[in-house]
Formats: sequence, C-alpha cells, structure tokens
Amino acid sequence: MSVMSNLSEVVNRAIADYGFRQGVIWGAETVARQWELSTEELAVLQDTLVPELEALPIPVEPADQPTQQQRFAGLIRDAGLEP
Repeated sequence: MSVMSNLSEVVNRAIADYGFRQGVIWGAETVARQWELSTEELAVLQDTLVPELEALPIPVEPADQPTQQQRFAGLIRDAGLEP
C-alpha cells in the first residue's frame, strides 16, 4: 500500500467517523506518524485538509460520504500528491 493511499484512507475515515476526525483535526502530526505519512502529506493534511474537515457537518450523513470523499480526493490531487 502506498503512502498516498494512506492519506486518502485517513481522510475517508475522518469523513465517516467524527471521533477519528477530531483526532485528525487536533493531532494531525500524531496521525501522520501512525499512518506513515510523508512531510509533504502532513503539510497538505494540516494546511488544506484539516480546515475542510473542520467545515464538514456533524455527522456527514452516509449518503453524503461518497461525495465528500470524492471532493477530498480532488483536493489531494490538486496538491499534487496523487495522479
């Protein structure tokens, strides 16, 4: 499994699981270590993805999760981390 997919896994889990989302928001560096994210991925997580995670509704309804996951995948791609 590539590191890039780890970032996507973290984000997808944070969208679906509010408790995990709080862990990512308040402990991005710890999550990055646990999920073996690169320094560049940590920067994208902290600077781009965390603010977007903070803006998500509580909870993200199951029917809305795929849309949000696609949106976040686009943010990751726009940051140049995935093709």
